[in-house]
Amino acid sequence: MPGKGSTTVDISGMDPREWNHTPLKIFITELADPKDSTVKSFIELYSPNKAGKDVKEELLLVKFDENSDMPRSFECLKGLQFNDEGFMVFCRDKSEWDSTECQYNGDIAELGGTEDVAIVRGSCSDAPEYTTIVDIFGVPGEGKNVEQVFTLGRAVRKIDADEAKSSFDANDWIISPGSNGIHVGSEDCDPGKWVTETAPPTKPPSAGDGPNPNPTSPSQPPPTKAPATGKAGKGGKGSGSPKTRNRLLRKRF
Repeated sequence: MPGKGSTTVDISGMDPREWNHTPLKIFITELADPKDSTVKSFIELYSPNKAGKDVKEELLLVKFDENSDMPRSFECLKGLQFNDEGFMVFCRDKSEWDSTECQYNGDIAELGGTEDVAIVRGSCSDAPEYTTIVDIFGVPGEGKNVEQVFTLGRAVRKIDADEAKSSFDANDWIISPGSNGIHVGSEDCDPGKWVTETAPPTKPPSAGDGPNPNPTSPSQPPPTKAPATGKAGKGGKGSGSPKTRNRLLRKRF
């Protein structure tokens, strides 16, 4: 029993994780422009530590045209909620997907496979101006190498690339058709799930070529926590030389 003059505090509904002011972890996991539909494109974001929570930080999701270093469109993320699995999915037309797969409609998700997309820090009142890049796909203002184009396909982040990056690293992504020449339909896209191959898909063999010697590896489920092994340091992950560009776009007034 509390002593005389003491005060009790009702802690029901409080989340101990919020007491520690745990910084939000957030990054892009999939961009899709399926070959079988012009209205099923989407952008998928993921947070490994804020599932079911609202975004409290001043963050924007921005989209750049192929050759522009200024955002063409944006969505305010502050106040929006991740689903119970930690995903936040923006669809061009969410009615084209199951209600569990897409949460938000938006022009931001109208993709043609040549755009650059980023999560940035900036106030909704000043958008699309921003201060710093949190995570990014592409290099705004420099166009696309053919390996980075996901027209009639998708770009999906590799499972071990589980940290946001302020500069683009092509080694963190499996990009179709850019890196492998294969177009992808909506049935092979996964809004609201982080499903990726352990190796890039391969083209089916031509008639008379025999079995494909390099079949696609089975999919893996999304991690429940950051993998403990397989990292190659902060500069990059996995094999190969990271193709990075630290490019901080100056805020325009």
